[in-house]
Amino acid sequence: MLMAPLIAIKNLSKSFATQAGNVDVLHDINLAIEDGESIAIVGPSGSGKSTLLSIIGLLETFQAGSFQLRDHAVDELTDRQKRIIRNQHIGWIFQNFNLLPDLTAWENVALPLKFNQSINRQHYFSLALEALERVGLIDKAKSFPTQLSGGQQQRVAIARALVTKPGLLLADEPTGNLDSESSKTIVDLLTQLAQEGSAVIVVTHDDSVARRCSRRLTLNSGRLVDEN
Repeated sequence: MLMAPLIAIKNLSKSFATQAGNVDVLHDINLAIEDGESIAIVGPSGSGKSTLLSIIGLLETFQAGSFQLRDHAVDELTDRQKRIIRNQHIGWIFQNFNLLPDLTAWENVALPLKFNQSINRQHYFSLALEALERVGLIDKAKSFPTQLSGGQQQRVAIARALVTKPGLLLADEPTGNLDSESSKTIVDLLTQLAQEGSAVIVVTHDDSVARRCSRRLTLNSGRLVDEN
C-alpha cells in the first residue's frame, strides 16, 4: 500500500480581516510534498511565503481548501492536537535564531523537550548534547548565545529544531543574518537532513540557497505561479 504524501494541500486560500475589509493572502494553493524533499519557497516580499510556511507549521489557519498532514486533516485538529504535532513532529528554524540569552546552548536546545511529556527530564541533557553534536557544536554546550557567532547561534537553533527528531523542518530565511561561509554551512546541514529523510521547507530570498533545494516553489501575489 502506497504511503500518502507528508503534505497534501488542495485549493487552499487564506485571507486576513482588516478595517478596510478582507485581504487575500493565498489563492488556490495546490501542493504535495514527500518525505526527504528539500523545498525552497521563493517570491517577492508580501507574496505569502511566510504565511504559507506558518500554515504548514500549524501556526496559522486557512479559510478554504484542504490540508492533509500525513494522516491528519488539519482543519479537524483541536488546538491541543496541533500543539502536540508541532512539538513532536515539526522543527522550526528562524532568521533571528530566537535563542533565550540567559540560557546556555544546551538549555536552549532542550526547550522543546520540556513540552513533551513522554520524555523524562533526566534525558534532556543527553538529548541536547546529541543534537549539538549533530551540528558540530558539542564543545559550545555551556556557552551563552552572546558568546557565539551568528553562524554558531543558527546551528544551535537548528539543533533545537532537531532535538525531537521531527520529520518536517521549516526554515524562515535561515541564512538572512549570516555571512556567506556560515550560510553555506547551514545549507549543507539542511541538505544533509533532507537526504536522511526529513522534509525540509525553506523560505528564502537567496537564490544560492534555493538552488541547493530539490524543488523550488515561486509565489507571486499569493498564487503559486511556478514549480520546478
